[in-house]
Amino acid sequence: MPDNEGIIESTFKINCPACGSNEILINKHLSEVPYYGKILLITFKCERCRYKFNETYILDEKAPQRYILKCGETKDLNIRIIKSGNSTVHIPELEIDIYPGPDSEGIITNVEGLLNRVKDVIMLLKRNYKSLEELERIIEKLEFLNDMLEGKRPFTIIIEDPSGNSAIITKENLTIENLTPEEIKNLDTGNQFSIDLGDLVEE
Repeated sequence: MPDNEGIIESTFKINCPACGSNEILINKHLSEVPYYGKILLITFKCERCRYKFNETYILDEKAPQRYILKCGETKDLNIRIIKSGNSTVHIPELEIDIYPGPDSEGIITNVEGLLNRVKDVIMLLKRNYKSLEELERIIEKLEFLNDMLEGKRPFTIIIEDPSGNSAIITKENLTIENLTPEEIKNLDTGNQFSIDLGDLVEE
């Protein structure tokens, strides 16, 4: 393992939010992302009930920012994404918004991984549709999303993070904007997953 990476494992007397056990195992993984800086991924895991929670922290100071990524080729699926638990994600072409909530986790993934997480939620909606009209709209979104995953449709990923702990790691087709104090104040913090179907599913 490189000198700038490492895993530190510790046990702390913290009450588990799921089962109440007061011993939580905490893994801290430090890594350095090229062209970006040091990232700390912290995993909280209860040894009794297996409750698990992740969060990411960018150790180099970053301002509250909005990342706008334009994707149009299959190679874009490999672009790395760091999403903190405080961030809001928008995919306008799918009319999907992912808002932070009490159980929102930090993840380190790529564009394909993020889209597959969205696909899992849409598949859940498909299994629990309430009308034929709703089912048709869900199927349309699944077809559109599959085209995105195959590089057949261009799309946009927007990440807004008031904590500055999110990032999209690429130098191509990426716009980075600082969030204004008013924008930070107005960011939605509801625990919901909006899919433009009139239904809300918890993240």
